[in-house]
Amino acid sequence: MTRTTLSPSGESDINWGTENEQRDAGKAEGNHGKTVRDSRTGHRRTDHGLYGRQGIDGVVRTDEFAFAGQAEDEGRFQKQEIASKKMLSNISHDIKTPLTVILGYLEIMRLRDCEDVTLQKVEAKAKQVMELIDQFFTLAKLEAGDKKIEMVKINISELCRETVLGYYDILIQKDYAVDIIIPEQQIFAQGDMESINRILNNLLSNAIRYGSDGKYIGLFVREDLDFVYIDVVDKGKGIEKQFAASVFERLYTMEDSRNRSIQGNGLGLTIARNLARQMGGDLLLQSQPGVRTVFTVKLRRYPII
Repeated sequence: MTRTTLSPSGESDINWGTENEQRDAGKAEGNHGKTVRDSRTGHRRTDHGLYGRQGIDGVVRTDEFAFAGQAEDEGRFQKQEIASKKMLSNISHDIKTPLTVILGYLEIMRLRDCEDVTLQKVEAKAKQVMELIDQFFTLAKLEAGDKKIEMVKINISELCRETVLGYYDILIQKDYAVDIIIPEQQIFAQGDMESINRILNNLLSNAIRYGSDGKYIGLFVREDLDFVYIDVVDKGKGIEKQFAASVFERLYTMEDSRNRSIQGNGLGLTIARNLARQMGGDLLLQSQPGVRTVFTVKLRRYPII
């Protein structure tokens, strides 16, 4: 056994101990840790080294107690995280309610004086705030597990046709080239109608907003044995590889968002991917900047009986 003390000069004096001490220490080291002598009390103790840890309650635990304490800490953290998400959901709802009333009064005032430019600007800003709060509310409910996802059989072919038709006027107005490839046979997926609608509208509006340089929109539906895929394509500026993962993070916006005409709030793709995953699918991205950007909605195929 090695005993180390510091001399007044700062140098280390090493005492290897007696033969019996070395033998006893060797036995002790085989059981959970290394036996050392406390320089203050002279008593032997077990040094657990890396096995020792301090919990969030300040208590130092070792060996099996460390692992039990770690599990306890993780459980406590998860409960706190869920509570925080539920609180955010409640706060979003509490803010949304009075803002709805304010928008109602603004609409009445605008109807009485429809030419008041200031009133129109106030109403427009209030609607922007309402949209942002709605996004926060939806995301908070999703993360807190309060969002109801009703899994049913959905005709993806028909849904895609109806959704893209809603953008017909704006695509013609902006002179976009449009490619739509949807197989003649009906393709069915398992999912929540409201959620898939929301995902598609987010992706199409983003493609128009951020892909305006390319003046192109594509929507393609395909399937394999297990999944149905919806590709939304644009040929705009695109997304650099180092930013590809970040676009799904909450409140993340590209540099283009500084331009007020295409400004987003950084929550749409976060919500879209969260919804897709809650339905057992995913939202994927492939982008070659300046050439082609593809967002793919992956959904579980409805089983054929």
